[in-house]
Amino acid sequence: MAAADDFAEYDLGNESLVDEVAADLAADGTDCASVDLLLRMARDGDLGDVADVLGGLAGRGHAKWAGDILRALCAPPPTPAASAGRGRGYHQQQQRTPPSPDYTAAASVLAVVVDMGLDAARSMTRHALTFTPQGPDCYDLSMVLGHMAKTGRTRQAAQLVKSIAADESPEGIHFKSLAPCMLGSLVDWQHADWAAQIVWQLCAPTRSTQLQYTTAGWCLAQHVFFGRPDWAAGIVLTLAQQQPPGYTQEKLLQAVSQESDPSFTQHIVEALRMM
Repeated sequence: MAAADDFAEYDLGNESLVDEVAADLAADGTDCASVDLLLRMARDGDLGDVADVLGGLAGRGHAKWAGDILRALCAPPPTPAASAGRGRGYHQQQQRTPPSPDYTAAASVLAVVVDMGLDAARSMTRHALTFTPQGPDCYDLSMVLGHMAKTGRTRQAAQLVKSIAADESPEGIHFKSLAPCMLGSLVDWQHADWAAQIVWQLCAPTRSTQLQYTTAGWCLAQHVFFGRPDWAAGIVLTLAQQQPPGYTQEKLLQAVSQESDPSFTQHIVEALRMM
């Protein structure tokens, strides 16, 4: 299914559930029974209904709630021992040794939302960022994006990245850097293979276009602008190893120059020499 721009174009079929969740969130915030239910549904594989609700919330102007729930999906479910004596909600989970986050459910749900409507996916993604004293942290989001590639949803991951990079609205401009930062974070966390798959999908031809390196070149140029040419170099090196059909490294680096200036490409080449 090709992604639409507007989630509202679709007949969700779960309007009553969206209404119930919205009312619960308005009354109790994210630590409520409806959110517990959505988390269990997603982890049990009921992705369509959960995506309907998150997209429906975003489409009604509640992208923050949708983003909060998407972020909650990354947290591991509580064990029976950890659940004993706790109040409602997965957010009160406490364990001495926290288990690793599980990004599979969040990646699966977000991929379905992308297919249903890019506006909803993009807006809720912004609100799934983790905010720290040092500023917004996209680590969890980058891993969600990476798990989309890991689980065969690279097309949806690339559509989301391209949509974020292309958003020229006032809020969109503020969050444009999220696209290259998510890809770069994957390189930092030893998942350059996922990042390279997504970058290559950004270039993939459509029925009406040939290979397009523009968005990929812009993302890699931003890596250099951020002072991280090693991010771009890690992706370029991995693409050289993967050798996807039709890929030309020269054209990708040319696109970097076109989206910045030739010195940016040189920084990437120098970083490649150090690898």
